[in-house]
Amino acid sequence: MRILIVSGESISKSAGGIGSVVYELCKEFDKRKIFYKVVYSNRFKFETEKGVFIHDVSPTLSPLGPIFGLNFKRFIKKEKDNWDIIHFHLPSAQQPLLFFNNSKSKSIVTFHTTWKGYEEYVYSKIPFRYLKWNERISKVGGLKYLILLEKMALKNATSISTVSSGVKNEINLWYSTKKVNIINNGIFTDEFCPDNNLKKEDKFTILYVGRLSLQKGIFLGIDALANIKGDFNFLVAGEGELYKKLKEYCSKKCVPARFFGRVAREYINKIYSKSDILLMPSLYEGLPVVGIEGACMGLPIVAFEGARVEDIVCEENKQYISRTGDVKALSKSIQYLMENDYERRTIGRKNREIILKNFTAEKMAEKYIKSYEEVMSR
Repeated sequence: MRILIVSGESISKSAGGIGSVVYELCKEFDKRKIFYKVVYSNRFKFETEKGVFIHDVSPTLSPLGPIFGLNFKRFIKKEKDNWDIIHFHLPSAQQPLLFFNNSKSKSIVTFHTTWKGYEEYVYSKIPFRYLKWNERISKVGGLKYLILLEKMALKNATSISTVSSGVKNEINLWYSTKKVNIINNGIFTDEFCPDNNLKKEDKFTILYVGRLSLQKGIFLGIDALANIKGDFNFLVAGEGELYKKLKEYCSKKCVPARFFGRVAREYINKIYSKSDILLMPSLYEGLPVVGIEGACMGLPIVAFEGARVEDIVCEENKQYISRTGDVKALSKSIQYLMENDYERRTIGRKNREIILKNFTAEKMAEKYIKSYEEVMSR
């Protein structure tokens, strides 16, 4: 079996999002001695034995522009290898899929999110004045163009999968595509084990992990925390353009926050282990790797529906998922778990059991391999 994986994002353990998921998938392929290469777009020009850089990310050469697709088309033309499967990861590999017309290879498309989802759940909710210039372009019409291209690109797909039931519903509803498989993201669960010997924080601790962007809904999360009665710590692990504004907003709202910036992989588990709940007020996600990690570390998750953690958590945890934007309900969930230690720990334990059973990198790889075999047999 020869697999070519196409991603618009660089592949590494700490990349986050699609980059991390593809990294974990490739490590599982290594264990099984499956031959593969990864085509990706990145700022840094380098090639490895299994990773081929073909596109420079700069303001004028976005992965969403046609040059990425044209570069991919040239790459495929020059390739001497015949690939059994070409696996595209969207939305970042949309342009290569659009330019893909190699009848010798069959293609599988995995949707991590959709552009229609971004339009519906993110850009329609955020006022124009808060957006960056490129986001403003998206809001006034750029997304319509990307959605159209996404629909056109789907015609080149032999098989379609999504990472969650939520994204599958988007594809079914908006793209009129009914035959869609769900293959959940997975992690190396042995790297995420709660350290019960590690001393907890002196106060109840609420954790946020991820990019500091408007999509993540962190301002709404801070609004919810401002309503909490009792002492607590709010830990923020992540970086982004809102870093300074969020620190100022926490101060304004009298929310006791500590900002760590980007945390190295070897230290993030200590922060998870010191925390009591994971806060995920995102407006829109596909299937968040942070949610899988947090649940694997035995944390309950308090979230908006947009965070898409319903596939990850146990039934008891689902009652603490609030309608997106409902700050009052989010506060109520945090307050309840803060005051009910036994239930919080029980939910955390059940969340971990779900991840160990259903969201491992090994299980993810097995499902993709089965999907490859089914497509190859057609």
